Amino acid sequence: MHLELVIVDGSQAGRRFPLGRDRVTFGRSPGANFSFPQDSYMSGMHLSVQFALSCVIVLDLRSSNGTFLNGQRISQAMAVPGDVIKIGNLTMRLAVAAAPRPEPVEPVVSSDPVTLSSPLPTSVATTLEMPAVTDPVVERSEEPALEEIEGEEPVLEPVPEAATKLIVAESADKVHQSVLDWLFDTKLPLYCLLDPGAHTMIPSLLAAASDAKESLYDGEADSMLARFAPYVIHLAPESDLLRALIENGWGQGWTCFFASEAPLEELGKHFRKFFMVQLEGGKEVYFRFYDPRVLRGFLPAGSADELAAFFGPVQAWMIEAKNSAMMLKITNPSGGLRTVTIPLAVTSSRIRKQPAS
Repeated sequence: MHLELVIVDGSQAGRRFPLGRDRVTFGRSPGANFSFPQDSYMSGMHLSVQFALSCVIVLDLRSSNGTFLNGQRISQAMAVPGDVIKIGNLTMRLAVAAAPRPEPVEPVVSSDPVTLSSPLPTSVATTLEMPAVTDPVVERSEEPALEEIEGEEPVLEPVPEAATKLIVAESADKVHQSVLDWLFDTKLPLYCLLDPGAHTMIPSLLAAASDAKESLYDGEADSMLARFAPYVIHLAPESDLLRALIENGWGQGWTCFFASEAPLEELGKHFRKFFMVQLEGGKEVYFRFYDPRVLRGFLPAGSADELAAFFGPVQAWMIEAKNSAMMLKITNPSGGLRTVTIPLAVTSSRIRKQPAS
């Protein structure tokens, strides 16, 4: 989800301030990210806004005339789309912004070694200092993506480079059906991590779904966080929710799928450990690991100990690649992290047994 603040009145009505993953400040001072030097009712550094959980944390920076959220003066609060923030003579509404148009991407399937531009983190908490949406080049394992069939080594039929390029032009229906084919073929129980704030459609899909789910927020039920905390959901092959997530949200960063033999309650307990983490210095922040764009960057940068702790009861992650005509299957065997890039034109029906010699 992309958020922005929009000025709703005055001579600058309609001006937009896009909100990324980094904290931004408003004030009269030229040192603020967004400066309003002519507003005498605004303090030099008046307001801080920080993205979190598809909402924003609004923090008044000890201003003289205060910060108001929906008409109430606050020192710190969480704002959701539709809320109105007033500082000085400036009135802004928090809104969902259109996603930036992606640049055309040439699909690449390469077995070349990966070089990461970010240093390896020293703890799970410090990984939050990485850019929240990072897509390093992903290593393609030469091993097939499916488990062995009847004890024999499966073989993934070769995909010519030209065919890999052509799958970008495949219809969305074919890509979605291919994703479902791969997920249905998973031998272990299938789960997903779903953020209700990733799209306005998701809360209604969750309300209509009968799938067992566990919130990663275990505080007061009427808390603001309870409305927007992610869920871990057990998906059956016949799940209407699973089909809806693929048909409407594949390639949009809605959800991460994973396979695990652990019960739902245990998985909820496991992932809560990473929902809110503490940075050096004691600052607590939300870790959006359940966003596939974040997970694609976090996993390759993790140390062996971090990966072992984060995978825990998870046997494999199945998430959208940066190019949505591909899927990533990520495992963490004893030899280290392994990522298989699956062109979605290659469905599970193209896995065949090794011919007898």
